[in-house]
Amino acid sequence: MKHPYPPQSLNPFNSDALFGRVIRRASGRLFVTQSAGNYNGNACLASFNYNGMPAQTDDGIMVVGGTDRFGDRYPKTTNPPPYSNTEDRSNYGQCVDVWAPGHLMTTTLPDGTLIALTGTSFAAPIVAAIAGRYGNTTTRPIEREAYIRSGMAFTGKYDGAAGSNLPIYLAQYTPPSWYNIPKRLPIAAVYSNTNTANLQKLVDQQFYDGIDWNAGGQWGSIVLDLGSAKNLKGVRVMIRSSAAGGALAFSVHGGNSITMTGPGTAIIPVNYIAIKNTSDQYDLVPYYIPVNGNYRYVMIEASNAASWVSFSEVEVYGD
Repeated sequence: MKHPYPPQSLNPFNSDALFGRVIRRASGRLFVTQSAGNYNGNACLASFNYNGMPAQTDDGIMVVGGTDRFGDRYPKTTNPPPYSNTEDRSNYGQCVDVWAPGHLMTTTLPDGTLIALTGTSFAAPIVAAIAGRYGNTTTRPIEREAYIRSGMAFTGKYDGAAGSNLPIYLAQYTPPSWYNIPKRLPIAAVYSNTNTANLQKLVDQQFYDGIDWNAGGQWGSIVLDLGSAKNLKGVRVMIRSSAAGGALAFSVHGGNSITMTGPGTAIIPVNYIAIKNTSDQYDLVPYYIPVNGNYRYVMIEASNAASWVSFSEVEVYGD
Protein backbone atom coordinates (compact mmCIF):
# COMPACT_ATOMS: atom_id res chain seq x y z
CA MET A 1 0.00 0.00 0.00
CA LYS A 2 1.22 3.49 -0.79
CA HIS A 3 1.74 5.86 2.10
CA PRO A 4 -0.27 9.10 1.85
CA TYR A 5 1.22 11.86 -0.25
CA PRO A 6 2.24 14.33 2.47
CA PRO A 7 2.79 18.08 2.39
CA GLN A 8 6.45 19.08 2.41
CA SER A 9 6.44 19.92 6.12
CA LEU A 10 5.30 16.37 6.95
CA ASN A 11 7.53 14.43 4.57
CA PRO A 12 9.27 11.83 6.78
CA PHE A 13 12.22 11.80 4.37
CA ASN A 14 13.14 15.46 4.86
CA SER A 15 16.79 15.65 5.84
CA ASP A 16 15.90 16.88 9.34
CA ALA A 17 13.11 14.35 9.97
CA LEU A 18 13.91 11.05 11.69
CA PHE A 19 13.93 8.88 8.55
CA GLY A 20 15.87 11.55 6.70
CA ARG A 21 18.54 11.60 9.41
CA VAL A 22 18.75 7.79 9.31
CA ILE A 23 19.33 7.94 5.54
CA ARG A 24 22.01 10.60 5.95
CA ARG A 25 23.73 8.57 8.68
CA ALA A 26 23.65 5.42 6.53
CA SER A 27 25.20 7.35 3.64
CA GLY A 28 28.41 7.63 5.63
CA ARG A 29 29.20 4.01 4.72
CA LEU A 30 26.49 2.92 2.26
CA PHE A 31 25.47 4.20 -1.17
CA VAL A 32 21.72 4.85 -0.82
CA THR A 33 19.11 4.84 -3.60
CA GLN A 34 15.45 5.65 -2.97
CA SER A 35 12.40 5.47 -5.20
CA ALA A 36 11.04 8.85 -6.27
CA GLY A 37 7.47 7.60 -5.85
CA ASN A 38 4.53 7.03 -8.19
CA TYR A 39 2.15 9.92 -7.59
CA ASN A 40 2.71 12.02 -10.71
CA GLY A 41 3.85 14.71 -8.29
CA ASN A 42 6.83 16.54 -6.87
CA ALA A 43 9.39 14.03 -5.59
CA CYS A 44 10.33 16.49 -2.83
CA LEU A 45 7.01 15.60 -1.18
CA ALA A 46 7.59 11.85 -1.06
CA SER A 47 11.30 11.03 -1.02
CA PHE A 48 14.59 12.13 0.51
CA ASN A 49 15.40 15.81 0.14
CA TYR A 50 17.04 18.71 1.91
CA ASN A 51 13.87 20.46 3.04
CA GLY A 52 12.58 20.90 -0.50
CA MET A 53 15.88 22.04 -1.96
CA PRO A 54 17.30 20.48 -5.15
CA ALA A 55 19.14 17.17 -4.95
CA GLN A 56 22.74 17.54 -3.81
CA THR A 57 25.81 15.94 -5.32
CA ASP A 58 28.45 14.13 -3.26
CA ASP A 59 26.12 13.04 -0.47
CA GLY A 60 25.99 9.32 -1.34
CA ILE A 61 22.18 9.47 -1.73
CA MET A 62 20.30 9.33 -5.02
CA VAL A 63 16.53 9.61 -5.54
CA VAL A 64 15.53 7.69 -8.67
CA GLY A 65 12.67 8.42 -11.07
CA GLY A 66 11.17 5.84 -13.44
CA THR A 67 11.19 5.82 -17.25
CA ASP A 68 9.57 3.78 -19.97
CA ARG A 69 11.54 2.11 -22.77
CA PHE A 70 11.60 5.37 -24.71
CA GLY A 71 13.40 7.24 -21.92
CA ASP A 72 10.33 9.25 -20.99
CA ARG A 73 8.62 9.51 -17.61
CA TYR A 74 6.48 6.40 -17.65
CA PRO A 75 2.68 6.70 -18.06
CA LYS A 76 -0.05 5.77 -15.62
CA THR A 77 -0.20 1.98 -15.70
CA THR A 78 -2.41 -0.73 -14.16
CA ASN A 79 -0.50 -3.70 -12.83
CA PRO A 80 -1.88 -7.19 -13.61
CA PRO A 81 -3.26 -9.65 -11.01
CA PRO A 82 -2.56 -10.53 -8.30
CA TYR A 83 -1.76 -6.85 -7.67
CA SER A 84 -4.29 -5.14 -9.94
CA ASN A 85 -3.36 -1.70 -8.61
CA THR A 86 -2.82 1.38 -10.73
CA GLU A 87 0.52 3.15 -10.52
CA ASP A 88 0.40 6.79 -11.51
CA ARG A 89 3.26 8.39 -13.43
CA SER A 90 6.69 8.60 -11.83
CA ASN A 91 7.31 11.55 -9.56
CA TYR A 92 9.56 14.26 -10.96
CA GLY A 93 11.33 17.50 -10.18
CA GLN A 94 14.45 18.97 -8.62
CA CYS A 95 14.74 16.33 -5.90
CA VAL A 96 15.24 13.53 -8.46
CA ASP A 97 18.95 12.77 -8.92
CA VAL A 98 18.77 10.23 -11.75
CA TRP A 99 16.35 8.08 -13.76
CA ALA A 100 16.17 4.36 -14.56
CA PRO A 101 13.68 1.95 -16.20
CA GLY A 102 10.57 1.28 -14.12
CA HIS A 103 7.78 0.54 -16.63
CA LEU A 104 6.48 -2.96 -17.45
CA MET A 105 9.42 -4.66 -15.75
CA THR A 106 9.44 -8.45 -16.08
CA THR A 107 9.01 -9.89 -12.59
CA THR A 108 8.85 -13.43 -11.22
CA LEU A 109 6.11 -14.26 -8.70
CA PRO A 110 6.77 -16.80 -5.91
CA ASP A 111 5.07 -19.52 -7.96
CA GLY A 112 7.35 -18.84 -10.95
CA THR A 113 4.81 -16.88 -12.98
CA LEU A 114 6.26 -14.04 -15.06
CA ILE A 115 4.37 -10.76 -15.09
CA ALA A 116 5.18 -7.15 -16.01
CA LEU A 117 4.96 -4.59 -13.19
CA THR A 118 5.51 -0.84 -13.02
CA GLY A 119 6.90 1.47 -10.34
CA THR A 120 9.93 3.44 -9.23
CA SER A 121 10.60 0.56 -6.82
CA PHE A 122 12.18 -1.11 -9.86
CA ALA A 123 14.19 1.94 -10.90
CA ALA A 124 16.03 2.51 -7.62
CA PRO A 125 17.63 -0.97 -7.34
CA ILE A 126 18.80 -0.75 -10.96
CA VAL A 127 20.88 2.30 -10.04
CA ALA A 128 22.16 0.52 -6.93
CA ALA A 129 23.18 -2.47 -9.05
CA ILE A 130 25.07 -0.32 -11.55
CA ALA A 131 26.84 1.51 -8.71
CA GLY A 132 27.77 -1.84 -7.17
CA ARG A 133 29.80 -2.71 -10.28
CA TYR A 134 32.20 0.13 -9.56
CA GLY A 135 35.14 -0.20 -7.18
CA ASN A 136 35.53 -2.72 -4.37
CA THR A 137 34.66 -3.18 -0.71
CA THR A 138 36.61 -0.05 0.25
CA THR A 139 34.86 2.23 -2.28
CA ARG A 140 32.97 5.02 -0.57
CA PRO A 141 29.35 6.06 -1.29
CA ILE A 142 30.28 9.36 -2.91
CA GLU A 143 32.72 7.57 -5.23
CA ARG A 144 29.87 5.33 -6.42
CA GLU A 145 27.62 8.36 -6.81
CA ALA A 146 30.30 10.12 -8.85
CA TYR A 147 30.50 7.06 -11.10
CA ILE A 148 26.73 7.09 -11.68
CA ARG A 149 26.72 10.81 -12.43
CA SER A 150 29.65 10.46 -14.83
CA GLY A 151 27.78 7.89 -16.92
CA MET A 152 24.29 9.41 -16.98
CA ALA A 153 22.87 9.92 -20.48
CA PHE A 154 20.24 12.44 -21.61
CA THR A 155 17.31 10.53 -23.09
CA GLY A 156 16.09 13.48 -25.16
CA LYS A 157 13.00 13.68 -22.96
CA TYR A 158 11.90 16.04 -20.17
CA ASP A 159 9.84 15.27 -17.08
CA GLY A 160 7.11 17.49 -18.57
CA ALA A 161 5.08 18.25 -15.46
CA ALA A 162 3.36 21.30 -14.05
CA GLY A 163 6.09 23.59 -12.76
CA SER A 164 8.88 21.29 -13.90
CA ASN A 165 10.38 20.48 -17.27
CA LEU A 166 13.78 19.12 -16.29
CA PRO A 167 15.79 16.89 -18.65
CA ILE A 168 15.74 13.15 -17.92
CA TYR A 169 19.17 11.64 -17.39
CA LEU A 170 19.25 7.84 -17.42
CA ALA A 171 21.67 5.78 -15.35
CA GLN A 172 23.69 3.35 -17.44
CA TYR A 173 26.64 1.05 -17.05
CA THR A 174 29.80 2.40 -18.63
CA PRO A 175 33.42 1.31 -18.23
CA PRO A 176 34.88 3.11 -15.20
CA SER A 177 38.06 3.73 -17.20
CA TRP A 178 36.15 6.30 -19.24
CA TYR A 179 36.14 8.75 -16.33
CA ASN A 180 38.56 10.33 -13.91
CA ILE A 181 36.50 9.84 -10.77
CA PRO A 182 37.96 11.43 -7.60
CA LYS A 183 39.25 8.81 -5.20
CA ARG A 184 39.58 8.71 -1.44
CA LEU A 185 43.17 9.73 -0.76
CA PRO A 186 45.41 8.05 1.83
CA ILE A 187 46.25 10.19 4.84
CA ALA A 188 49.83 9.83 6.07
CA ALA A 189 49.48 11.70 9.38
CA VAL A 190 47.01 13.72 11.46
CA TYR A 191 47.78 16.65 13.76
CA SER A 192 45.80 19.06 15.93
CA ASN A 193 46.62 22.17 17.92
CA THR A 194 43.29 21.72 19.71
CA ASN A 195 43.47 18.19 21.13
CA THR A 196 45.77 15.29 20.20
CA ALA A 197 43.76 12.52 21.89
CA ASN A 198 42.25 9.95 19.48
CA LEU A 199 43.59 11.70 16.39
CA GLN A 200 44.19 8.39 14.62
CA LYS A 201 40.51 7.52 15.06
CA LEU A 202 39.80 10.14 12.40
CA VAL A 203 41.31 7.96 9.68
CA ASP A 204 40.78 4.40 10.95
CA GLN A 205 37.63 3.83 8.82
CA GLN A 206 35.64 3.03 11.97
CA PHE A 207 32.72 5.42 11.70
CA TYR A 208 30.52 4.15 14.50
CA ASP A 209 32.78 2.63 17.19
CA GLY A 210 32.06 5.38 19.73
CA ILE A 211 35.72 6.44 20.07
CA ASP A 212 35.99 9.84 18.44
CA TRP A 213 38.19 12.91 18.25
CA ASN A 214 36.79 15.72 20.39
CA ALA A 215 38.11 19.28 20.36
CA GLY A 216 36.93 19.74 23.95
CA GLY A 217 35.02 22.89 23.08
CA GLN A 218 32.98 24.67 20.42
CA TRP A 219 35.97 25.29 18.13
CA GLY A 220 38.57 22.87 16.83
CA SER A 221 41.23 22.41 14.18
CA ILE A 222 42.96 19.42 12.58
CA VAL A 223 45.72 19.17 9.96
CA LEU A 224 45.92 16.25 7.51
CA ASP A 225 49.17 15.24 5.77
CA LEU A 226 48.53 13.51 2.43
CA GLY A 227 52.20 12.54 2.02
CA SER A 228 52.62 14.52 -1.19
CA ALA A 229 50.78 17.25 -3.05
CA LYS A 230 47.48 16.03 -4.53
CA ASN A 231 44.82 17.53 -6.78
CA LEU A 232 42.07 18.04 -4.23
CA LYS A 233 38.33 17.77 -4.96
CA GLY A 234 36.68 17.60 -1.55
CA VAL A 235 36.77 16.68 2.12
CA ARG A 236 34.11 14.74 3.97
CA VAL A 237 33.64 15.00 7.72
CA MET A 238 31.36 12.80 9.83
CA ILE A 239 30.47 14.78 12.92
CA ARG A 240 29.44 13.80 16.42
CA SER A 241 26.91 16.14 17.97
CA SER A 242 24.54 16.38 20.91
CA ALA A 243 22.48 19.00 19.06
CA ALA A 244 19.40 18.45 16.92
CA GLY A 245 19.87 21.06 14.24
CA GLY A 246 21.92 24.15 14.90
CA ALA A 247 24.65 26.06 13.13
CA LEU A 248 27.98 24.48 12.25
CA ALA A 249 30.67 26.24 10.23
CA PHE A 250 33.70 24.74 8.48
CA SER A 251 36.68 26.39 6.86
CA VAL A 252 39.25 24.42 4.89
CA HIS A 253 42.81 25.55 4.18
CA GLY A 254 45.36 24.06 1.79
CA GLY A 255 49.13 24.31 1.94
CA ASN A 256 52.46 22.75 1.03
CA SER A 257 54.37 23.76 4.17
CA ILE A 258 53.78 22.85 7.79
CA THR A 259 55.00 24.05 11.17
CA MET A 260 55.29 21.42 13.91
CA THR A 261 54.33 23.09 17.18
CA GLY A 262 54.77 20.09 19.45
CA PRO A 263 54.15 16.32 19.72
CA GLY A 264 51.12 15.63 17.52
CA THR A 265 50.48 19.33 17.00
CA ALA A 266 50.98 21.38 13.85
CA ILE A 267 49.65 24.31 11.86
CA ILE A 268 49.81 25.40 8.23
CA PRO A 269 49.54 28.97 6.88
CA VAL A 270 46.03 30.33 6.55
CA ASN A 271 44.88 29.76 2.96
CA TYR A 272 41.12 29.40 2.55
CA ILE A 273 40.11 26.94 -0.16
CA ALA A 274 36.53 26.32 1.05
CA ILE A 275 33.94 27.53 3.54
CA LYS A 276 30.77 25.61 4.41
CA ASN A 277 28.06 26.77 6.81
CA THR A 278 25.20 24.48 7.80
CA SER A 279 22.19 24.76 10.06
CA ASP A 280 21.17 21.09 10.12
CA GLN A 281 23.74 19.27 12.23
CA TYR A 282 22.87 15.84 13.61
CA ASP A 283 24.92 13.13 15.25
CA LEU A 284 26.88 10.85 12.91
CA VAL A 285 25.81 12.73 9.77
CA PRO A 286 28.51 13.36 7.12
CA TYR A 287 29.18 16.68 5.39
CA TYR A 288 30.97 17.01 2.06
CA ILE A 289 32.89 20.20 1.35
CA PRO A 290 34.06 20.79 -2.27
CA VAL A 291 37.61 22.13 -2.53
CA ASN A 292 40.12 22.85 -5.28
CA GLY A 293 43.88 23.12 -5.43
CA ASN A 294 47.08 21.12 -5.41
CA TYR A 295 48.21 20.69 -1.82
CA ARG A 296 49.92 18.22 0.51
CA TYR A 297 48.40 19.56 3.75
CA VAL A 298 44.75 20.21 4.54
CA MET A 299 43.62 22.08 7.65
CA ILE A 300 39.97 21.82 8.69
CA GLU A 301 38.60 24.30 11.22
CA ALA A 302 35.12 23.94 12.69
CA SER A 303 32.99 26.16 14.87
CA ASN A 304 29.85 24.77 16.47
CA ALA A 305 27.26 27.16 17.89
CA ALA A 306 25.08 24.40 19.33
CA SER A 307 27.43 21.67 20.57
CA TRP A 308 31.09 20.70 20.94
CA VAL A 309 33.25 20.01 17.89
CA SER A 310 33.82 16.29 17.43
CA PHE A 311 34.44 14.01 14.45
CA SER A 312 34.30 10.23 14.03
CA GLU A 313 35.93 10.13 10.57
CA VAL A 314 37.52 12.46 8.02
CA GLU A 315 38.15 11.72 4.33
CA VAL A 316 39.88 13.62 1.54
CA TYR A 317 39.05 13.14 -2.15
CA GLY A 318 41.05 13.96 -5.25
CA ASP A 319 43.62 12.49 -7.60
